[in-house]
Amino acid sequence: MFRKHIITILFITVSALVAFSQDGGTRNNGQNARIVMDPVFKLKIKPKKTVKYKFETKEDYDNGIFDLEATQVEVEANMDWQVTITAGQEYFEGKNGNKLRPEVFHYAKTGEALQSLTYQGDPRPVATGGSGKKNVEGNTFYVDYFVDPGYETPDEYIMEIVYTISAK
Repeated sequence: MFRKHIITILFITVSALVAFSQDGGTRNNGQNARIVMDPVFKLKIKPKKTVKYKFETKEDYDNGIFDLEATQVEVEANMDWQVTITAGQEYFEGKNGNKLRPEVFHYAKTGEALQSLTYQGDPRPVATGGSGKKNVEGNTFYVDYFVDPGYETPDEYIMEIVYTISAK
């Protein structure tokens, strides 16, 4: 009988050792790490000079004034983007109370077709691009301006030109 107890105790001890030694006593547990990334759109406008166009000669009135690479645009974004340009108000306002339609002002990404400035409606994007900093190809570009008011009333007109960046 003593022998049965020894065999039983030995069996239980060996079973316990085998059961607890299967994974070397190592236990694992996990934790979730969460990264939340909100959309980022940074738009920087860098005109090469004060945006002022003075019509002095008959040729200026007949041909308009073209300004190549008038403004440099830099974009930094973490998703595909588009930039549009619109008029900040319904008319260019003259110092003497005169008004000038925004359509006399045209713009284009350098090397592309001009489009008229509009106050309302959905303008076509002047440029589109992808995720990245300003040094990513396409995220820095130039915009040309062309002003052609024709023979409108002499005055000094002003209006804000609004650049908008949004998701594409």
